[in-house]
Amino acid sequence: MFEQWNNTVAAVQQFLTQHMPQGVTDKAGLGALGALVGGVFLCVLGAKLARVGMTLGWAAAGGAVGYKVAQVAGMPPVVGVLLFAAGIGAIGYLTYRIWVGLLTAGVITALVLGAFGYQRVAPRIAEYNARTPGISLAATDGGTASVSMNETGSGSDAGDSSGAEGAGSEAGSAGGFTVPTALAQAAYRQGQLRRELGDFWGFVKTQDLTVAAHAKALLATALVFGLLIGLSTIRLTLILSTSLVGTLLVSSGVIGAINVLFPGFAVGAAQRPLINAAAMAVCLLISVILQVRLTRVAKEEAAEAPKAKKA
Repeated sequence: MFEQWNNTVAAVQQFLTQHMPQGVTDKAGLGALGALVGGVFLCVLGAKLARVGMTLGWAAAGGAVGYKVAQVAGMPPVVGVLLFAAGIGAIGYLTYRIWVGLLTAGVITALVLGAFGYQRVAPRIAEYNARTPGISLAATDGGTASVSMNETGSGSDAGDSSGAEGAGSEAGSAGGFTVPTALAQAAYRQGQLRRELGDFWGFVKTQDLTVAAHAKALLATALVFGLLIGLSTIRLTLILSTSLVGTLLVSSGVIGAINVLFPGFAVGAAQRPLINAAAMAVCLLISVILQVRLTRVAKEEAAEAPKAKKA
């Protein structure tokens, strides 16, 4: 089991190293800090402030929509922002149970598909990484073609070639072929991870003809089951969901922050699944206990408020 885990981790790391945009890795420290802060907040106050947070989030979205509508309608932006923020925020508040159900469904679906992916998809990463590298030439409507580096030999799609053509091409063509400019190459690299993920999923489906159908069936089942669980037990599922998501964020934030200071730490940490699992279990348990106590106190205070008014 540990050998399969180590092989999978190594293959994933190789895939990300080859295809992750440079801009993402440069901001790893900032991302780790954001994950750590967000994870701690969810672990401690996620369930207690969930309704307030969801309402404010919908109100902010409504304000943004109201600003756009006010500009189109020629009315004062303040009026549009206030009206839409109040209306959509109220809708978010009243539909709170539905959003908790969807959150629970998303968490359960992620867990189910994660386990499915580890068993059926992850073993294919090493095969995908080992494919022969190459260069693909994508023809354009103008009779030219863009040259695109392709580490996996899977080819690039037409959308990428059109994007490169839109960014411009330099002189130096030979036989109807042009070399993209630096701007076009940068645009290509920014979408490289998305293209490679799509190519990888296509490769997996060619190797395992039933994986897509099984994944869709699991997705639908997990969504329905998670939604029913979330709607039936609001407090418990909200505590478990926020604690689990917060624990994952805290773990990734801590590992990411240490890895910025000591490069290579993440690679070594990934090779010790038992230590990682034990640390995450402790963090999850502490988070659940804290949130159970905090939400219980809030519930008791809400129940005692009418009695105090009558007295």
